Amino acid sequence: MQNDQTTDPANPLRNYPVVLIAFNRPNMVRQVLDSIRPAKPPVLMVCIDGPREGRSDDPERIEATTKVFDEVDWECDVQIKRQGKNLGCRYNPAFAIQWMLDTYGAGVIMEDDCVASPSFL
Repeated sequence: MQNDQTTDPANPLRNYPVVLIAFNRPNMVRQVLDSIRPAKPPVLMVCIDGPREGRSDDPERIEATTKVFDEVDWECDVQIKRQGKNLGCRYNPAFAIQWMLDTYGAGVIMEDDCVASPSFL
């Protein structure tokens, strides 16, 4: 990794950041967060897609999704980027992955509908 982080020599994968690609599903994001909590990743990079045109409920749901990350209860550098407009399933994940690679060079990629198994990291 390019940035200095706490290292775990017993499990080097725990040293990598997790990038979580999200949208407007706070309940699903909470499930994903709960599933990665036991791994306690040192960095959580969250990339939340912006609201869709003509969907008046998106801003409120995106805000609720963002607030889920206030529930991180371990030592973790939580970084959140919210898109100003909807990039969609093609461009928002690409943006998030590039952000992670540019910042850390490597990491674990998760989406808001992927619950981690107990053996995750």
